[in-house]
Amino acid sequence: MSAGINLNESQVDAVLADENVLCCACPGSGKTRVLVEKVKHILDTTAEPLIVLITYSRDAANELLDRIKKEIRFEQLDSLVIGTFHSIALRQLKRARKAGRIVNQAETNHYLYRAIRHANLDIDLEKAEELINACKLDPAFGESDPAIFALYQAYTSFMRRDNAMDFTDMLLRSVELIRSGDVTEHIDPIPATHILVDEFQDIDRLQLEWLKCHMTDGAIVCAVGDDDQAIYGFRRSLGYQGMMEFAEIAGARTITLNVNYRSTAPILEYAARLIGRNLDRVQKDLMSARGPGREPQLVVCGKREDQYDDVVAKIIAVCSQNPKPRARADSDAPSKYLYTVRKGQIAILARTNFNLLPIETELIKAQVPCFRMGRKPIWAENVVQVFTSLLTSLHNRESVGIELAFRWWGITDTVVEDIRQRVGNLFNFIDPAHTQMRPVEEYGKAIAEFALRASGWVRTLTNADDANEAAQGVIYGVSAWMISAVEAKNEKTKKKDGRSVNLIESALELLDLVRGDIPQRLMRAKSEDDPNLPRVVLSTFHSSKGLEWDHVFLVDCKQGLVPSSEAEEVKELLEEERRLFYVAMTRARDRLVVYTDERQVSEFIHDAGFVLPEKNKKNQISGDQQSLIASVAT
Repeated sequence: MSAGINLNESQVDAVLADENVLCCACPGSGKTRVLVEKVKHILDTTAEPLIVLITYSRDAANELLDRIKKEIRFEQLDSLVIGTFHSIALRQLKRARKAGRIVNQAETNHYLYRAIRHANLDIDLEKAEELINACKLDPAFGESDPAIFALYQAYTSFMRRDNAMDFTDMLLRSVELIRSGDVTEHIDPIPATHILVDEFQDIDRLQLEWLKCHMTDGAIVCAVGDDDQAIYGFRRSLGYQGMMEFAEIAGARTITLNVNYRSTAPILEYAARLIGRNLDRVQKDLMSARGPGREPQLVVCGKREDQYDDVVAKIIAVCSQNPKPRARADSDAPSKYLYTVRKGQIAILARTNFNLLPIETELIKAQVPCFRMGRKPIWAENVVQVFTSLLTSLHNRESVGIELAFRWWGITDTVVEDIRQRVGNLFNFIDPAHTQMRPVEEYGKAIAEFALRASGWVRTLTNADDANEAAQGVIYGVSAWMISAVEAKNEKTKKKDGRSVNLIESALELLDLVRGDIPQRLMRAKSEDDPNLPRVVLSTFHSSKGLEWDHVFLVDCKQGLVPSSEAEEVKELLEEERRLFYVAMTRARDRLVVYTDERQVSEFIHDAGFVLPEKNKKNQISGDQQSLIASVAT
């Protein structure tokens, strides 16, 4: 063990264990630190080690690798393979020259469409992909329904005929070839001395089979996970059952990391009461290393608007203690925000994205910087990319942005190709210095008017003494032309595309806040809208997993949503919904505020031990759940 590393007794046990172990790590228990220390220990004590470290996302793999690089010698990196199950399986196949052509989503959709038609099913592409993946992960699922099995067989047949592989096929093919008795097809397992698997509660059947293939070859396995945070049953993850199956087949010793270094004791106490209601779990005596803190708060609202007002007021109260925002050095305008937010300071979590939208709107009105996880950045929107591409081509005197704008505008490929044949670089079509292209009127009034406008933009950029002023004029000119094009299309089709206009106007506002020529404004505006800047984070319960904040607000925690109405009558679903709420609660470091509706108080509020205000006692859940509530009170 490295000198100066302070680990608790259970963490040391997990690091030093040289046998198959199941490490049950509660939220905030330092499992990443344990994994890093275990990698170091194996490298320092094992002759000719080869460690395979498996994570559940590319980002997690990169983060772990960055931390490990700081702790080990450069030459030791050759003894470490790190990645997801799928990426490591793909490396195996490529090394054995057994990998097919990896298809993108558009190509996958093509195969899905053919399979749907072949099976004569009336389902969309998303549902077909879900059913096919379910068949791959669980063969019994497809065999129970002839129509689904026909869909799966057709899709698989079409893919293999073209030597194509989708995401799941990487792992499926690896397992098949390791187990193949055909000498010409068989591939060997990775000759790992140790395999470390993070987020083990999320493992599915196919991933567990891949792991079994390598365990039988002698690899020592350390599985790190938390059955109480198994929230992906809808993706067919195995959760507690998968962890128990691994422990049985591997003869793994269970080590529990039950000390939480993230949350204060009161937050952890409420979360422990909640998750203690689940039956299928590894029992843990959760302890907070941080000790006493603020008691979690329950806010019972009569109207949804009251919830929004209270959340925003509390957040402003926190942010008002932060330093005031400063005007940007490259802008004449003051900051568009009245408040600043520290990194990792505040999060608002909800069961669905839909429940985050109204609060996001209120925060924007209050000029509090916020970011909704999973939201598509404005710069990734198609109409905004056309806008910025055209601006860039005007500045660089190039063709691509003009061609992109023409296609967006609805100009046919025939016309675009005819113009290109005449002038070569499409920029020449609008360049006042280019004399070969005349007259433009033969392409119609609209294109002639565009050419006239665009020639003015080119003159402005070419002749201006002030690059900042020229850029501003052209940005306004291009945005006005694009908005008029959208409005003309709306009038012609009798449809209203207000979203495109709003996106163009929003991009214009961001570009107008900064100074510089066109490339400088684009770079600075995109930096201003960078989701990595400190902001109030809005996230679903699912997306918050693995993250933490000082202040956490859980909104719309009402029966029928938390838990969902579908889960109320099904034990397995209800337990997963309870685990999901547990994950959301344990994101909080210092402060947890939970909002519910006085007419639909979530049963999880009672499970966690929150006490309702007297005036709301009559609104407690009735029927069979009364006995459950009474037992919690007792």
